[in-house]
This record gives sequence, C-alpha cells and structure tokens, in this order.
Amino acid sequence: MHHLLANGALRAYGEEVTEVPEGDAHEQNIPVEPDYEEFEPPAVGLEVPEADAIEQSIPVPADEDDYV
Repeated sequence: MHHLLANGALRAYGEEVTEVPEGDAHEQNIPVEPDYEEFEPPAVGLEVPEADAIEQSIPVPADEDDYV
C-alpha cells in the first residue's frame, strides 16, 4: 500500500518524510557546551533527608488493582 505525501514523494506505508520547523532546526544546530554535566540524582544518606529516602524506597504497584 502506498500513499502520496504533500511533497509529492511516493513512499511505502508508514514511511514518512518530515521537515524540521525552522526554529527547531536552529536549536538543534546549537553546539552543546563542553562543560555541561548530566544530572546525577543525589546520593541517599548524604544529600537526601532520611524521610525522603524512606518514601522513595516504597515500591509502587504495577497495576491499578493493587492500590487498595
């Protein structure tokens, strides 16, 4: 099955050709700062209060039926 896109290119079903909006293209071309550090979560016991660490360690039920 084939469909015709707005740009006139014939592509296989599910294959799309999209254009990046000008503002997004400009943002993607901005170089990443070399001194940028990825976020690291705080270490439990050092930077996280004990009550918060306990709350974060409580398992979350996988199914809604488990919330009783």
